[in-house]
Amino acid sequence: MERIKDRVAIHLARGRRRIMDPGEIYFVHRDYLVNIRRVREVRRRRTGRDWELKLSSPANRILPISRRALGKIWSALGE
Repeated sequence: MERIKDRVAIHLARGRRRIMDPGEIYFVHRDYLVNIRRVREVRRRRTGRDWELKLSSPANRILPISRRALGKIWSALGE
């Protein structure tokens, strides 16, 4: 990931890259960087202690949210 003026370039597989607004991209956990516009749901995990988020199609993945990132995610979603 590199900053280009007011944008962020995300380097993808096969030499591709995507230029995005930095306000759309968040680290939700040590290993996961997400586009906040793709977040479909934020919920507690089954254990009731930690949180996770579900991404919309085509990813349809469920990712953990670190305690440190939770407040930023809520703010970005307008909660």
